[in-house]
Amino acid sequence: MIVSNIILLFFIAQNFLYQLNRCFFSKSEIKFVILLIGFILLQILRIYCQRDFPDIPEYRELFSDTISFVDIINNNIGFSYFIPETMLEVESGYRMFMSLFKCFSEDYSLFLFFISVIELSSFYFFCKKMRINVLCALPIYISLTYITFQIGMLRQALAFCVFLLAILNLHRKWIYLGFIMIGFLFHRSMLFCALLIWADRFVSPKYFTYAFIVSLVIYILKIELISELWSYIFQEDSNRVNFYLSVDRENNYLGVGFWERIIFFLVMTYFYNKLIIKQNKKEYLVDNLSNSINVKSINDLSTNNANCKISKDVLNNANYSVMTVLYNLGVTVILLQMYFFASPTITSRLRYYIVIFPVIFVVEYIRRNIDSYQKRICYMLPVYGYLFLYLYTRAGYLMGI
Repeated sequence: MIVSNIILLFFIAQNFLYQLNRCFFSKSEIKFVILLIGFILLQILRIYCQRDFPDIPEYRELFSDTISFVDIINNNIGFSYFIPETMLEVESGYRMFMSLFKCFSEDYSLFLFFISVIELSSFYFFCKKMRINVLCALPIYISLTYITFQIGMLRQALAFCVFLLAILNLHRKWIYLGFIMIGFLFHRSMLFCALLIWADRFVSPKYFTYAFIVSLVIYILKIELISELWSYIFQEDSNRVNFYLSVDRENNYLGVGFWERIIFFLVMTYFYNKLIIKQNKKEYLVDNLSNSINVKSINDLSTNNANCKISKDVLNNANYSVMTVLYNLGVTVILLQMYFFASPTITSRLRYYIVIFPVIFVVEYIRRNIDSYQKRICYMLPVYGYLFLYLYTRAGYLMGI
C-alpha cells in the first residue's frame, strides 16, 4: 500500500497548500511547492519500484552493452550499429538515445532519473500548452500512467512523451505524423497513434454512440477481431505481435472493467453534449452581436464589457477545441478495449498511450464548467475514489507480478 500512501501524501500537500494560499502565499508559489513535492514523491516512488520491476534488469544489461556515441565515431563502427537487425529487436531510437547519454555518464541510475525527468517535463509541457490544470491532471497521470507504465516500460514511455508532443500538433498533420515516426523509433507500437490523426475534428457523439452499441454486441457475443484480422493480413510469423496474441491472460468477462467503460462513456458523452449545447448558444449570441454592432464599433469598444464578452467567447472556442481532442481520445480508448477485448495483452499495450484522457476530460469539464467550489469538490470525490481504487487493483503489478 506504499503507492497509495505516497499518492495520498501528494493530495494532502496539494489541499493543504491551497488553503495556505489565502493567508501567506501566491498561487504561483503554491503551484511551485506542490510540483516540487510531487516531483520528490515520484522520484521516491520510482526508486522504490524500479528495484523489483521485472524489465529493469534487462534494460540495465542493454545499457551496459551499449557503446557510447563518441566511441562509435572514434572507432569507425558506423551507423549500422543502430540498425534493428544488430540490436536484438531493440528499436534504433532507444539504442541511439542510450549511446548519446553514455557520452556524458555511465551511471545507469542517473539514466533512469533522466528518463523520469523527460517524462514529467513532457507531461507538464503538454498540460501547459493544452490549458489543462496540471495540478488536477497530475493525480490522474500518476495513478493511470506513471506507476504502471512509465516506471518500467522505458522504450514505450519515451514514445509516449513524443506522442504528447504530437497531440499538440494535431492541426498540422504532417508534423503530427513526423512525431509519430520519431516515436516509432523508440517503440513500434507508436504506429497505432497514427490512426488518431483525426482526433482534433468534431465528430457528432451520436456516431460514437452507434460505434459503442456495436462494440457492446461484439463484446457480449465474444467475437474476436485482432487474432482474425492479424492472421488474415500477416500469414507468416510476426514476432512481437504474435507473442502478445499468444499470451495466456485471463479476460474478466463482464467484470469491473466492462462496467467502468460503460460508465465513463455515458458520463463523457453526457458532458460533451452539454458542451455542444453551450457552445451553440455562445455562437448564436456572438452572431447576434456581430449583426447589431459593426466592426468599427467593436474596435472602439475594446475597453468595455461588450468586447470582453466577445474575447471570452473566442477563448471558449479554443477551450472547446481542447475538450474535443480530450473527448475523442477518451472515447477511442474505451472503444479500443471494447472491440478488442479478446486480446487484452496487446490492447493493454496500446491503451497506455490514451488511457489518461477519459478521466482528464471529466476533470477538465468539472473544472471549467462548475462554478461552485463546493460542487466541484462533490464532483471530484468520486474521481479521486476511482483513482485510489485503480491504484489498489494495480498494487500487485508493482511487486513484479
